Amino acid sequence: MKVSEVLNSSNIRQLFFVFFNLNIEKNDQFLIKITYKNSQFSTLELNDKIYTENNILMSKYTSIDMSFKERVHYVLIENDLNIDREIFLHNIFKRIQQLRLHVEQNQFEKALYLGLFAFRGSADLSLNFYSVDLLNYNNFYSHWEDIISLLISSSAIKQLNLNFRELQPDYINNNKKRNTQIRINLKWFYDNLVDDISKINIYKSKILKDNKSIISNLQTVKTFKNSFIQRLNYYKNKILNFKDINEQLTKEQIQKMRKELNFAIEENSTTARNSQVVIFAKVMLPDFCFACKDIYELNSRTFIHRQTNKPYLEIHHVLPFSANKSADVFENLVKLCPACHKALSKNRALEDYQKKLIKNIIDNSVVVSEYLDNFIENNQNKVDFIYDRLM
Repeated sequence: MKVSEVLNSSNIRQLFFVFFNLNIEKNDQFLIKITYKNSQFSTLELNDKIYTENNILMSKYTSIDMSFKERVHYVLIENDLNIDREIFLHNIFKRIQQLRLHVEQNQFEKALYLGLFAFRGSADLSLNFYSVDLLNYNNFYSHWEDIISLLISSSAIKQLNLNFRELQPDYINNNKKRNTQIRINLKWFYDNLVDDISKINIYKSKILKDNKSIISNLQTVKTFKNSFIQRLNYYKNKILNFKDINEQLTKEQIQKMRKELNFAIEENSTTARNSQVVIFAKVMLPDFCFACKDIYELNSRTFIHRQTNKPYLEIHHVLPFSANKSADVFENLVKLCPACHKALSKNRALEDYQKKLIKNIIDNSVVVSEYLDNFIENNQNKVDFIYDRLM
C-alpha cells in the first residue's frame, strides 16, 4: 500500500484505521501494527487459529491486505509522496472531512469509534471503560486539533474520558511513562458496537460477550460534562507545549498544573449534548470578531461579560447548520460581535456589506477557508457560496 492510495481513498473505515493507528516510520515506510494478548476477562485462550481469522477480518474491514507474523497484524505503507508524518495525518483528516459530507452520520461515527478503539483498545470492567493508548509517535499539536475536532462533533462525546499521565506520580518519577489514553464508557461501547467488533476481532468480541452480565449492570453517562472538552484543551495547550519544546516539567510546574486542572474542571458542570461544539469554540477561538476586527474597535461593538471578564462574542456557523447538517463542526465556527452576527441574518444588512463581512471571516480564518474547499466546485466564489445560503 502507498501513501498516495490512502489519501485518495474513499473508504472511511480505512482512513480512520490509518489515522488512529499509524505507528513508526522506517526506510520510507509507515508501519501499522496491531497486537493483543490473553485477557483475564475471557474464557477463550488465544491461538494461531484466532489470529489467522482475525487477520482475515481486519483485512476485509479495512480493505487493506494485512500481514500476520508472530501474532502481530501489520501493514507497511510506502511513503511514495515523501511527506512527513504530521502532514500525512493531517491530509488523512482533510480527506475524512471531505467524505463526511457523503456518509450517513451513524456510519461515520461507527467508523470513527471502531477505528479508534477496536484494533488496539481493551475493556476495563472495573472502571467501566473501553480504553486505547494514543501513540506518542503522533503527538503533534495539529494531530490533537484534528482528533478533538472529530470527537467534539460526535453524538457520543458525553461517553468519552481523557486520561493523560504526564502529571501522575509514576510518569513524573520515571517509573512508568505510559501513553495518554482516550476512554469510552464500556456499556455504551457494548450496546452500540459489540456486533461490529466481532467483524474485526473475534477475541475482543468474545471478551465483551463473556462479560455481558457485568456490563449490562453498568451505567452509561446521561449528561454531557464540560470537563472532557476542558481536559482536551488543557492537554493540547499546556502539556503538549512542554513536550514540543523538550522541556522537563518541574515539581512546582506540576503542582501548578494540577491546581489549574482541578480549578478548571468542575465535574458537576454539565450542558446539553448538542451545544458541545459551541462550548469548545468558546474556549479555543481567539477573542475577536472574525468579521470586523480590521474595521472597528471591538469595545465599540460589544461589552465585557461580567462572569468571564472577556468581550462578549457570539458563536456563528459560517456555513449555516440548517443548510447542511454536517456543518456542525469546529472548522465551521467563528466568533462574531453581536452587531456582525445580527447583520449576517438573511436579508437584514445590505448585500455588499454582508459579502464584505463574509469575505473578512474567510480571510481571517484559514481553517474556515479550508473547510469550505470541501463544498466548493468549479472554482465557485466562496463569498457567494456562503451568501446564497444565509438563513
